[in-house]
Amino acid sequence: MFSSGLEMRCALLAACVLAWPSNSARAKTARDEFVAFVTSVPSGSLDDSSRVDAERNAVTGQRTADIVETDATASTTTGESSRKSPSTALAWALGSTFAGWGLAAGGIAGGNAGLFIFGEAVSAFGPSAGHFYAGEYGHGFATSLIRGGALFAADVILVLAFEEDLNGGDSGEGLFFTSVAVAAGLGLYDWIDAPRAATRANRASGFELGLAPMATERGRPTVALTVARKF
Repeated sequence: MFSSGLEMRCALLAACVLAWPSNSARAKTARDEFVAFVTSVPSGSLDDSSRVDAERNAVTGQRTADIVETDATASTTTGESSRKSPSTALAWALGSTFAGWGLAAGGIAGGNAGLFIFGEAVSAFGPSAGHFYAGEYGHGFATSLIRGGALFAADVILVLAFEEDLNGGDSGEGLFFTSVAVAAGLGLYDWIDAPRAATRANRASGFELGLAPMATERGRPTVALTVARKF
């Protein structure tokens, strides 16, 4: 086809010149596609250190959330354990009083003066056990000391009545019954007030006990006993 080597070389040179623009355009297109690919890929996939930091932050955030949730659960549990039960306060008051009476009766039956005195002391503090449970220590100590003093006065008057004939025996008998009435009255008052002491303690710490409406069941409204705490 070509008559000489010179013509062949000229033809090849012309073909390269004609093909150069298309090769340049193809290279430019490939470069643009690469840049577009790089910019579309998230930086975390190209940067290992950034990906590790992101994973570490995610783990740290999860641990922080778990710690906060655990603290909230512990706070709720502590709050529930600090709630005072009115029935428990009454049980403490009645149980301690009857225990003291039992010890005193055992001292009388066995002729044991020490056991009698100890039982009487327990019965003096017993009615206030519910107030001690509720945290009303001032009330508990005050009424216990008054009851103890009244019982001690009654014991002294009773002993003197047996030892000698008091002048004006009616006055001695009156003091005895007055002392017993004071002790019994304060004991009864503390029995009645023990559940209210627990309620006051709950109110002071933010607890509320009462009936609250619940979700309706088959079209009928229901109520439930609820315990709530204010913050």
